[in-house]
Amino acid sequence: MTNILIFSDIHYPTRLKNPKILDILEELTKRFDIVIGCGDYVNENIIYLIQNISKKHYLVKGNMDFFDKNIAESLFIEIEKLKIGIIHGEGSPFGIESRIIRRFTVKPDIIFYGHTHLKENKIINNIHFVNPGAFCDGNYCTAQIKEKNVKIEFLKITF
Repeated sequence: MTNILIFSDIHYPTRLKNPKILDILEELTKRFDIVIGCGDYVNENIIYLIQNISKKHYLVKGNMDFFDKNIAESLFIEIEKLKIGIIHGEGSPFGIESRIIRRFTVKPDIIFYGHTHLKENKIINNIHFVNPGAFCDGNYCTAQIKEKNVKIEFLKITF
């Protein structure tokens, strides 16, 4: 079984101003096999923290990440035979799933995304879409993957 931390939309220090976020993120990162970041970190120190502390990580760029051109806009990975797409997203929350799926040339089993700041866990056309919500609002989620089975849990932090 693989335990994954998924977050998006940290927006530090523009929306989330509490510097404790770095300590909280460090503690969370240490607990998981894999960390997936779906963009809008805003501060490149968040990227460095995750890269240096996580066992393994997959990070994509958000529309508010103007600092590091070495981060992909989308990723396609495989974990325990599960095909996973990772992307931030763009535009209106209405119809975002149809815009996101067009960004992948191979159909994923599950897509982790952000941008809307809204928690989502739904299946559309046999593709599982998961948005952890906005970390700047204390929202994130975890995934436990065993072979092709996925269990998603949404969690909340109080800053």
